[in-house]
Amino acid sequence: MRFVTVAGGEFTMGWGDGHPAERPPHRVWVGAFGIHVLAYLARVPGLVAADWGRRGGSPGGALRYGLLALALVLGVTLAIAVLPEAGSWLHGGHER
Repeated sequence: MRFVTVAGGEFTMGWGDGHPAERPPHRVWVGAFGIHVLAYLARVPGLVAADWGRRGGSPGGALRYGLLALALVLGVTLAIAVLPEAGSWLHGGHER
């Protein structure tokens, strides 16, 4: 997997080269992460409903929601800005 740094340099990581020693640990990590996400995903609706259902909100709630909105806007903006640089990843690793 090839990465381009902010300074314009490049470096590679072995995740994409299929080295036999790297395949099982990566699959174990992805599986464990997936189980973790699924285990906590069921709790999210209840936590959101409890937080939104409070009278007067929770202490610092407005700040938290404002920071969340800012992070989402900045993240989407950054993703759109770097989308042209992701061409080789979007086309199976072959640059056009």
